[in-house]
Amino acid sequence: MRAAVHSLSLLLFLLAFSFFASRDIDPSRGSLKSVGHEQQFTKEVATKDEGREGPDLERWYFKQWHYPYDNVLPPDMTQRMWEEVQQTPSENDFAPASTNSWVSLGPFGMDVPGNAKYSGRILDIEVDNGVSTRLAAASGGLWGFVLIFPVDLTPNLSSLAIGTFDSDPTNEQIIFAGTGEPGQRGGTGLWRTTNRGGAWANVPLAPEPSAFYRVRFNPGSATIIHAVANTGYYRSTNSGTTWTRYLTGNATDLAINPTNPNIMYTSLYTVGLYKTTDGGTTWSPLTAGGIPTADVGRVGLTLCVASPNTVYASIGKNSDNSMLGVYKTTNAGTSWSNVSPGVNFLGNQGWYDNVIGVSPVDANNVLAGGVSLQRSTNGGTTWTQINDVNVHADHHAITWNSTGTSVWVGNDGGMSFSADAGATWSTTNNLVPITQYVNIDVDPNTNLVYGGGSQDNGISMTVNDGSSWDHILGGDGSGVAMDVSTAPADANRLWVTNGYYNGNWAFQRLRTTDNGSNWTSINSGIDPSAQWYHKIRSDRSAPVYLYNNSGPDVYESRDYGATWFKLSTTPFPVEVSNMNISIYTSPRGIIYAALNSSTLGERLRVYDGGAWNERSTGLPAGLTVRGVTPHPTSNTKAYALMNGLSAGSKIYKTTDRGVTWTNISGNIPNVPIGDIIAHPTNDNLLYLGTETGCFRTTNGGASWHRWNNGMPQATIVTEMKWIDSLASVGRFYIVAGTYGRGMYKREVSGDDPTSVSDLANLPRQYSLSQNYPNPFNPATKIRFALPVTDNVELKVFDITGREVATVVNERLEAGPHEFGFDASRLASGTYLYRLKTEHYTDVKKMLLIK
Repeated sequence: MRAAVHSLSLLLFLLAFSFFASRDIDPSRGSLKSVGHEQQFTKEVATKDEGREGPDLERWYFKQWHYPYDNVLPPDMTQRMWEEVQQTPSENDFAPASTNSWVSLGPFGMDVPGNAKYSGRILDIEVDNGVSTRLAAASGGLWGFVLIFPVDLTPNLSSLAIGTFDSDPTNEQIIFAGTGEPGQRGGTGLWRTTNRGGAWANVPLAPEPSAFYRVRFNPGSATIIHAVANTGYYRSTNSGTTWTRYLTGNATDLAINPTNPNIMYTSLYTVGLYKTTDGGTTWSPLTAGGIPTADVGRVGLTLCVASPNTVYASIGKNSDNSMLGVYKTTNAGTSWSNVSPGVNFLGNQGWYDNVIGVSPVDANNVLAGGVSLQRSTNGGTTWTQINDVNVHADHHAITWNSTGTSVWVGNDGGMSFSADAGATWSTTNNLVPITQYVNIDVDPNTNLVYGGGSQDNGISMTVNDGSSWDHILGGDGSGVAMDVSTAPADANRLWVTNGYYNGNWAFQRLRTTDNGSNWTSINSGIDPSAQWYHKIRSDRSAPVYLYNNSGPDVYESRDYGATWFKLSTTPFPVEVSNMNISIYTSPRGIIYAALNSSTLGERLRVYDGGAWNERSTGLPAGLTVRGVTPHPTSNTKAYALMNGLSAGSKIYKTTDRGVTWTNISGNIPNVPIGDIIAHPTNDNLLYLGTETGCFRTTNGGASWHRWNNGMPQATIVTEMKWIDSLASVGRFYIVAGTYGRGMYKREVSGDDPTSVSDLANLPRQYSLSQNYPNPFNPATKIRFALPVTDNVELKVFDITGREVATVVNERLEAGPHEFGFDASRLASGTYLYRLKTEHYTDVKKMLLIK
């Protein structure tokens, strides 16, 4: 019957072909060709619609999630959340031990047409530390590299929002990291590690900042450290043990004179530039010589090492965040000249992306980054905008090496690198898995195909279980729905919502039939709407019915998106913020529409029996519904998730399509809830994603425990999908989309503990120890620890990266392990040994002396 209805819909669509008209689409989202009634997009990299997407979308998204709080939670609240999470039992506290862990699917760089790679937003970059490039990701943690392999330095930190960091210039294992991204996400303060991220300790500041712009050691000093944050300028003179605030206000950058570190420059929002000549104890405002003092917003600062009296300041307007100007001094701030580019490169995002960096050896070679990246080779007399697919929009960090030959730029697409002082660019090593996914979907038939819509990086997709990823559509990605048909002609078909566009729809509906090489705009029947981040869902039954929430309506399509019709003649009182569909039962599944309202009587509508019904009775008052997740195999069961931070009011279950609800929040910490998956055959098993990692219950929600083996606890989980292979191979998979760590997958068979364990001696985390003895001749021992059973590879490389030995290549049980390594046949020198599992990688050095 359903196939017949679908065929009739296609016939009606073909008869109506000539009646549909093309609509205008923002050309910054791809080149448009009118083909009949449809709109064909060629696959191109989108450019920014300045000030109307990106950071504003992100702030809006998290404000909705945190309701009634703002997108930036205060430090005491984020720290309290973390403490509650840590007090919740872990999966490792139960027996039998979990046999499976989360596995990162990447993207380890998504391939972009034009031989580029994108990943996610990078806020700070460090080079010349003697070990490797290090990167701070906006919501993905702090990363280093061993050879070409990215290494997570913050798997156990309470916040993965790393605003800035710096390594001790005398000991690279000591790192200070300031958490929180100004204006976007609150952190949990300043942190310190003395073992390259093996353990972190909180460093108290008073008052405690919610976000940091810069943390910097004095050049060559291990004792003097500076921090500029949203609460002012701080300094420590005892290696970070204690700190004093010397300047109050929203301090946005710091430039230090390396030849005389007592001379520094900073800036305060709404006030302007400041200078100190006594190492930061006293600061004087710079108000003369032509530097602006009115309408000053965020300021980026840079100083030339070879010419330390030359300072550049990129100044945004406080009033509208556009460019106030780029100013330059060659006499340490006595006088300033306006050397601004001829274009407003900040757009109206100067509060978000405003950075400037001058070559350490050439005061005339300077890069200025905002929405676009500008370059001058004559001290600002003229500027050239860099238009290169390897240079993503929205820039946050510019770091030069000491010789001025190479420069790294951190932007919303990850890390761009130039080996010729900014003339040409590459993203070959942009491999860190830090994509910020909002929505994801999976192909339930293959266990190989996943796709997602992400902040700043559009739509990306893998067809080989994460081995490689393609960036298939630019802009800001939102909803994704994959076809479930097993027919070869349909295997490459998917639907997305994507923005930001001018015209009738801020976020449009698009379809591809070739895995994203070409796109068709499918908005016929949809009323104009300025709504952001709306969803597109399928009912997972072939041929698929599609559903989309837009404005105050829910739409259905039975012809693969060619035409849409409303499921109600009367709009809801407010817009629909989320929507989900149960398994198909004729004539359609049960539809749950969460409304963007906390008002009684207009929070949750359920389409059941051909009509919409308000079914929020039993849900906590005063909160908005984040969404309702239907059970995988039952159309009567579903789970409602509540937004905000209201203790004990998180998760609710219905067995009658929302007529009644039962609270199953149990002992879940008071954290924002992301998504939930129910096991298809055992209602006691539920899997939950939150803004602080994942949780699981084995008793239907009476009690919950942390479920994060293989995934950092502070991972922000936004959406989860399931792949049911129980009938074929006896396995059930969960795929988690995260905001800052890409996608993860976990197979749940064998992961159901039954009692409290006495496994206190098992390792709680992965670790690789220093070999002993070291130096050695010719034999040494290598120890490591596994918290779970895992596939283990332990290899040895020479200093050039050439593999010289394989010590281990097998599956090992959880626990401590020790293996011997005999280097009798090797020459004296430094060697690297690398431990690599499905969930962990670490590398250490050892010295062979014969």
